[in-house]
Amino acid sequence: MSDKDIIAGCLRNDRYSQMQLFDKYKKSMKSLCLRYLGDNEEADDVLQEGFILMFEKLNSYKFEGSFEGWIRRIMTNICLKHLIEKKKFKIENIEDTTDFKEEYIDIESDLTTQELMNGLMKLPYGYRTVFNMYVIEGYSHKEIGEKLKIEESSSRSQLAKAKVFLRKILKDRDFI
Repeated sequence: MSDKDIIAGCLRNDRYSQMQLFDKYKKSMKSLCLRYLGDNEEADDVLQEGFILMFEKLNSYKFEGSFEGWIRRIMTNICLKHLIEKKKFKIENIEDTTDFKEEYIDIESDLTTQELMNGLMKLPYGYRTVFNMYVIEGYSHKEIGEKLKIEESSSRSQLAKAKVFLRKILKDRDFI
């Protein structure tokens, strides 16, 4: 069954269609929540909150663009809201970045997805959040600044720091 058919069923409050939609996207959305939150229980809570909101707002989906992209935006926004409310998100002091240089470190090509995820979980929340938003979700620094209520330059700085930090972690395989 296509997303359009499943969504139509969900809009009629058909429980089977709702379960199909949840089952189809729960794994990828849980992965997104884990990338931002780093904690399995928090990710489950936010995932549930995100799906509830998605079902409440489903009638506003216009069938323009990817449905998965639409859900990702909802989940990302819920994750960001959770991080900010729990005061887990903070921007590292930008003053120490004036002479900050991004250094290239060669990472072995046999890096697994799980190793990369483990490395991402070692990043401080500020670094991880900006890295996720920019590299994985495709937000611009301007959009990140608006969503997180930070300067665009802070977003750029956090991303540069995150890349260096992540390269070091992955090079050392320092995530056990």
